[in-house]
Amino acid sequence: MHRHARWALAGILGLAAASAASAAVIIPTASGGWATMSAITSVDTARIVGNLRWTDSLGNVKTATGVAVRPQIGAAASLARGILARRLVVGAVVATALYETLSTKLAPGTEISADGTPQVVVAGTPVVACTMSYIKVPAIGTASPTVSAFGYLPCAYSSTAPTRLIIRVPVNSSWQPSESWLNQYGASTKTTRALPFVLQGGDHADTTSGFYEYQRPQPTTAVDVPTSSVTAMSEAEQAQLLMDPEVIGPLASSDAIPPNFFEPVDLATATSPDATTDEGSELPDGPDIGDVDRSVFDLRSWFNPSQWGFLPQQCHWPAIEVPGYPEWRIDLGEHDAWSCPLLSTYVATAMDIVAILLFLGIVIRTRTGG
Repeated sequence: MHRHARWALAGILGLAAASAASAAVIIPTASGGWATMSAITSVDTARIVGNLRWTDSLGNVKTATGVAVRPQIGAAASLARGILARRLVVGAVVATALYETLSTKLAPGTEISADGTPQVVVAGTPVVACTMSYIKVPAIGTASPTVSAFGYLPCAYSSTAPTRLIIRVPVNSSWQPSESWLNQYGASTKTTRALPFVLQGGDHADTTSGFYEYQRPQPTTAVDVPTSSVTAMSEAEQAQLLMDPEVIGPLASSDAIPPNFFEPVDLATATSPDATTDEGSELPDGPDIGDVDRSVFDLRSWFNPSQWGFLPQQCHWPAIEVPGYPEWRIDLGEHDAWSCPLLSTYVATAMDIVAILLFLGIVIRTRTGG
């Protein structure tokens, strides 16, 4: 694909994320739920800012703008490797555009391993023979005319019994011998040492005492040290490759961003200072007290318990006569003084209320068809 055509296609796909991301970008929340990113407003190497939509614990749909979400380094690096290894299952055109977009972000000479990991070729300084005694080197930029040191780094020398090669490299050097070369003829060893060495090619006054000492088995005593190494790009660097609008956009519009891609976001604190939150499903204002019907219904016109024949009207009931049986009556005796007011005040009132509720239940069931 022509370079300009590729960039044009990637740009169009990136802009499409603003409308298509609502179904593709799923954000986990700190409360254990999920939110959906409805639009991506900005992307940088560490985060994505966009508009979120989620449902709270009460079932209300809410939205917020300007929410920053950060990818998980491992998930982002895995997705980048899938693109570079051409293992990402998306449309052929999208996959090709993403591959070429990420490829252009790699440094010249970077190799891509079978699993999609970028392998960075790091050039080192020439390796000199290690000096076993102090040497004097010019002390540039200091009052002392010379600096005493064992020699320059990196350096190497051969050893015997058995034949081994010793190589010393500064601990902070971007170039380190590769594992394949170190273990070509057997298992190598690595030791951290501290001696006054001068970094080769640097300011002679900048001495260093920390270095790695590698011991490499080999069949001969010949010093054969490569001056360049291949180092795998770190997962953090791989994740940064992915954080680009021309990559995130096509991934979002193609539903290719997995749910575990982002770190859980706390919706209560994750919004930017200028962000806004909207109660997306807030119901319109309901009626207030002024809208309530003020018609008064007096139930006493229908309910007059004193006229109901099935309720007792007095405490002292007359004797009950049954033919063939002796006369009997309810006689509370000495308790009549307090039982009668109790019955008339509470029991009768409770029976009145129950009767009213039963009547209203019959009316309501009739009106509602229930």
